[in-house]
Amino acid sequence: MNTKYNMSSKNLRLSRAGSESSATSSSLVDSESLETSNESSPGKILLKSKSLSVPMESTANDSSDSSSSDRGQRSPSPLVPEDQYEVEKVCNYVKDESGEMYLVKWKNWEEEFNTWEPPRNLVNCDSALLEFYLARKKEYDSIINESEYVITDTGKKRRKGPRIYIQVPPDPRPYEVQVQEFFEVHGELTKAELEECMKKVGGKKKFDNRGWTGKLSKTLHEGIDGKLSEESLSSVRKQLAEFEYMRRRNEHNRILKEWQEHINNVSNGKPKITIENEVDWAGPPENFVYINDYVTSADISIPDDPPVGCNCSNGCYDNRLGCCAAAFGAKFAYSQAGRLRVPVGTPIYECNRKCKCDSSCPNRVVQDGQNSTMQFCIFRTSNGCGWGVKTLKVSYLKGTFVTLYVGEVINTEEAERRGRSYDAEGCTYLFDLDFNEQEHCPYTVDAAKYGNIAHFINHSCDPNLGVWAVWVDCLDVNLPKLALFAIYDIPKGAELTFDYKNLVEERVSKGLGNTSLDSEEGEKKIKFNKECLCGTKDCRKFLF
Repeated sequence: MNTKYNMSSKNLRLSRAGSESSATSSSLVDSESLETSNESSPGKILLKSKSLSVPMESTANDSSDSSSSDRGQRSPSPLVPEDQYEVEKVCNYVKDESGEMYLVKWKNWEEEFNTWEPPRNLVNCDSALLEFYLARKKEYDSIINESEYVITDTGKKRRKGPRIYIQVPPDPRPYEVQVQEFFEVHGELTKAELEECMKKVGGKKKFDNRGWTGKLSKTLHEGIDGKLSEESLSSVRKQLAEFEYMRRRNEHNRILKEWQEHINNVSNGKPKITIENEVDWAGPPENFVYINDYVTSADISIPDDPPVGCNCSNGCYDNRLGCCAAAFGAKFAYSQAGRLRVPVGTPIYECNRKCKCDSSCPNRVVQDGQNSTMQFCIFRTSNGCGWGVKTLKVSYLKGTFVTLYVGEVINTEEAERRGRSYDAEGCTYLFDLDFNEQEHCPYTVDAAKYGNIAHFINHSCDPNLGVWAVWVDCLDVNLPKLALFAIYDIPKGAELTFDYKNLVEERVSKGLGNTSLDSEEGEKKIKFNKECLCGTKDCRKFLF
């Protein structure tokens, strides 16, 4: 009985032999692609691959499942799985209307068993493909360099002699390797080229270079070989600048996305925060830790067990004249809808864990915190103010609680030390908890290293947020929470701001900031040296 084998290239699957430590340059093909058939003439191996058919004499016979002949013997290598065969080398390459095909010689099989394979079957043949590519390119370049040329009547340059039939395959090396070789010849991209590209490309969210790099690869090699005109070389560099810019942008966006996911994991998505930077390459602040509430140094403890609570039986709002606020000589701060209705400077006492009211009480606004419907964006500003925060999708009515100003609670001595350092750097995140109107404030909140979304809210001389002191479970007069409320209706997409003036003036009044003495009035005044960039109509021009 005569046996026939059909080798269908579309069924071939290649994989690298061995591990990273023992990998070879050879590649493998599944023996599943060899199938027994009774349909065609005996003694042939036929390759079914698009329009190409390559008949080859077979040594197979019907007397044995395996041959002891060297011609049909399987590779004995222990690194090769039983159902696969090793590639020894790539012998030829053709490209026509049907596509690209490589002629492959199999290890320990004679050349009559060579097969034509499409590139998709040679995914792990990097070494063999590169060896063939370099040899074929050298052969082609040699023919071109040794040829004679004539100028045609149209002024074009034409090579004399017969047509060149050999074809050069694509460079199998990664695109980045080809680009680096180009730069070694023509120099790296300059800062000016990348900046010009940034203006052109702008805020594209993502760049997909699939297909585009393949088209440029041929031109890169012409540039490496010195075959490009100055105009063409300039065009290639502009394309490379765009590719490099978008590669960096994609990597930068990946880093920002990881930071965004981290922040939302910490805040549990309340509020939902997105991060975007279409201005520069700034990423997450170094050594910044996102938190939801105060953290303290080792010598400071914040009590959270209030000594008293209200006994409102018919609802805190209806009993607002006898609720927690009244017990401390303050006004009930919220409307029944939970919006602030007292002016800046008014202390706010919310119901606490000792109170008889439940979570639906309208006097639990700040402690209920931000919810999942609130959406903010930490974004990079284009006016030199660094990071900022803006609203997303939702507008905020006047009196709406927006966020807490949280950070590390430190004592006065440590605040003085850090204050001098921040003054030298031209920034401040120190907020004194001096709402008790005493001469010496014992505690300060530092949001430089530890903070939440308020860390990124910028200053404005005409802000849309105000700061109120709020007491909940901790009733120590020196340790209120700092709550930011909307003092105007804030539309969707608006940047959130508050006035840093209080932060600066409080510290100056205690001799902790950079001050000068006005001899005529005999009182301390702020020595302004930080320009304000808020751009509002009533801008004071200097921040501090």
